Amino acid sequence: MAVRARRIERPLPGASCPHLVLTDQGWYVVKWLQNPQNPRVVANEAIASELLSHLGIRRPDWAMVQVDQEVCTRERARAADKISAHIKPGWHFGSEFPGAPDTLSGKETSLSLHLEQIENTSDLLNVLAFDIWVDNVDRRQTILVDEGDVLVAQVIDNGSIFGFEDTTTTHIPRPHFSHPCLPRSLYSNWSFADIAGRIAGTTEEHIRCIVNSTPPEWLSVGRVNIDTLVGNLMQRGRNISELIAQCIECWNHHPRSELDTRPE
Repeated sequence: MAVRARRIERPLPGASCPHLVLTDQGWYVVKWLQNPQNPRVVANEAIASELLSHLGIRRPDWAMVQVDQEVCTRERARAADKISAHIKPGWHFGSEFPGAPDTLSGKETSLSLHLEQIENTSDLLNVLAFDIWVDNVDRRQTILVDEGDVLVAQVIDNGSIFGFEDTTTTHIPRPHFSHPCLPRSLYSNWSFADIAGRIAGTTEEHIRCIVNSTPPEWLSVGRVNIDTLVGNLMQRGRNISELIAQCIECWNHHPRSELDTRPE
């Protein structure tokens, strides 16, 4: 999907310096091709979004956001932050923002405080398997979206996936010491058989199709080696059950203070 930016509203927190942007199709959180974090961020976000959808894990809809010269010029004239001054016309990654900018909808919060209201807690558990598969090197981020009688959790912020410094089966996944969206006991008692089966059953052809559907400029700027990326995903996919078990075992055998500073 492609949308057109009308106005850059304001900067948002995060190392990639995203912005809230009004488009012709509503509000989007936009990560720029010229972000200060990593040139691969936009490609990673697009690929992750499609892989999450393939696995049935809820995430915001995403779009290619076109920003023209007029919007860039107008933003530079009033820019209050440095990144705004470096935004260039072109296509950027946008994640649909739920609700209006002045509402609480879509804001991050403590998931443990709302467990009984969250409709899809299974996604919050299964996303651990996803993060291990794609070697996410950052903390897992989620938002809660109010859909009336229930809250729906959506997975966000996937710019730091595909670390792949070590893809052997003896590698304890790095980010997942501090991963839990929910109390650790829930992960220990959860069966990952279904999500592991979906990951292991993902074909090379399907992964290549997702990667190749990413805008070529994003892949080029991010220096994405498609063959290496696909090979790593296939290798980790074959060993995903073992990698999940290693992660859970590591949690169970280390004091929490050694692994995480966040509260349950």
